[in-house]
Amino acid sequence: MPYTIPTSLELTVLDTRITPAEKQAPGFSVELRQILVWMCVIIGGAALVTMTPMGSRWYLAVGTIVWILLFAWMFLRADKFRRFKLWQVVAAFRMLPKSARLVDADPSAPVGPIHDLTGVKSVDTPLGVDGPAVLNMVSGRVGMAYQVVGNASTVLFERDAQQVVESYEVFLRRCEPDWLVVQITVRRAQSVHRQIDAAKALAATERVKNNAALSKLVADKIAQLEKVGRVHHTTQQAMLVTASDLDSLRSAQAMLQQTESDRSLALRDIVPLTLRDVGGLLGEIYGGRAQTLAR
Repeated sequence: MPYTIPTSLELTVLDTRITPAEKQAPGFSVELRQILVWMCVIIGGAALVTMTPMGSRWYLAVGTIVWILLFAWMFLRADKFRRFKLWQVVAAFRMLPKSARLVDADPSAPVGPIHDLTGVKSVDTPLGVDGPAVLNMVSGRVGMAYQVVGNASTVLFERDAQQVVESYEVFLRRCEPDWLVVQITVRRAQSVHRQIDAAKALAATERVKNNAALSKLVADKIAQLEKVGRVHHTTQQAMLVTASDLDSLRSAQAMLQQTESDRSLALRDIVPLTLRDVGGLLGEIYGGRAQTLAR
């Protein structure tokens, strides 16, 4: 059965969006609140300038109009709780000093600010740098990050979409209360470092080094892969699972492996991230190109 997202109970009549005909203004819509505010601004400004002593001097008239426009702009900038976002101005002034915009990362600098920013205290690699990375969080929890592939992109019919949603709901119900599952969507460069490492290993072999043609061919391949990594981007899904201890985390990993082996519509492919992959994921998150959804 089809489903819809219910309208928020916080919306009022003033939140109604007015959309003109597509031919008149394609892609344009405005809230009823904005229309009423700007009507009041125009009528009120004209009345103050023409019907009061404020219009007797040009600087009084200009000051009045500017003040009314600033008030209207601040009113429309209020968030859904009707609070003015003055804290953004305060935060901007706090970021003016250069020291407030930098985080020391040299070996002798304290790492506390970085821990507070990422929430990750350290990363262990019990199976080596190419094995799954275990994250030790500042809160005392432990976690693992995964690259996941779902089935939403292959959906063709409405019944398929409903099956994907139901399968994912079953997956979430299988999660223990101790687990924190965070879905992360990142738009990042194509991950080609494994192909580049394999090509460099091939270039280091005696067979390639002693053959100029093969050496040039492998060098061209590495250059093309590096170009792909710089130019081409893709939308990828990641998942961060944290638990209170390692035993609970192992149970979570076993459940994820079982979900993958069941060929469920919830998640088609689940790959644990290595130390290098985790670093790239954190860089994308704190670079501002990620969206997260926590269970």
